[in-house]
Amino acid sequence: MRESTTLTCFIGMWGSLTVFSMVWGLWTYNTELITDALHTAFHCAALVSCMVAMDLSKRPPSTQFSYGYDRYEVLTGFTNAVFVVFVSLFMFFHAIHHFVTPRHELSAGIVTISAVRILADVFGVLLFYPYAVYGYVKGNRHAPNTSKVWTSHHDNMHAVFLHIICDLLSSAHTIIVSNLFHNRSWSHLDPFISFGLAGLFIYLVTPLCLNTGKILLQTSPSDIRSVIDKCLREATFFEGVLETRHEHFWTVSPGKAVGTLTVRVRNDADEQATVANLFRIFAPHIWQLTVQVEKDPPIEWFLPVPAT
Repeated sequence: MRESTTLTCFIGMWGSLTVFSMVWGLWTYNTELITDALHTAFHCAALVSCMVAMDLSKRPPSTQFSYGYDRYEVLTGFTNAVFVVFVSLFMFFHAIHHFVTPRHELSAGIVTISAVRILADVFGVLLFYPYAVYGYVKGNRHAPNTSKVWTSHHDNMHAVFLHIICDLLSSAHTIIVSNLFHNRSWSHLDPFISFGLAGLFIYLVTPLCLNTGKILLQTSPSDIRSVIDKCLREATFFEGVLETRHEHFWTVSPGKAVGTLTVRVRNDADEQATVANLFRIFAPHIWQLTVQVEKDPPIEWFLPVPAT
């Protein structure tokens, strides 16, 4: 089954639970169920954005987007990471409120819905488990012909997995707190569990947030920075090359680093050979490279004109 179809089915399942919780909460005037439904609706909206980005990223490069549409998934991954941070902050302030004003029980409805959501979330974890660990797999992530590299699609799907994990842990928190309330001596642990979950969510989402943020800011790829410096030093030893300048290297999306640079050469240097040599040494590391060659003017231009 295609991932887009799998994600659509999972969104439909979550959406059904959202509608059911909302209707049940409005029917019984249960604010806990209504709040839970809004919480799940938020996660559904996040997954819908991931699915839309997945579809848009498949478009071929165009005149307006010459590097393609991969950054749609990078942007969605970053946006959803920020959303999870806001969820964590909301849970943190919610925990402070429960610390100041302790609650003593949960309705049977919210416990039932949480138990059903746990089953749905476990199913989702099994579906999207390949994207559980954030990081670059073995291989050269910037070489276009290398299999098994981390791509923008992995960023997007990792955001999906994080939303499922956050919802799973939140539902488990509800079940645990409900059991604690049956034992009054342990009920004071409710806000501390919320503090722990908020910190865990931020810890889980930080790598995705930082890496996608760096890509969107077009920072130089740190993992190949030393290789780029080595290639630039090697370029200065090519026949006729005087210096390289105005170098700029950045990551369009994970696995696709691009760069631009200007090369100053002697007037008698072979431009085609210089460009070919530059492409040869950068090709294993850079997806696309743009080179501008600037020739020094002939020495005769600087000599005084003889008097006639």
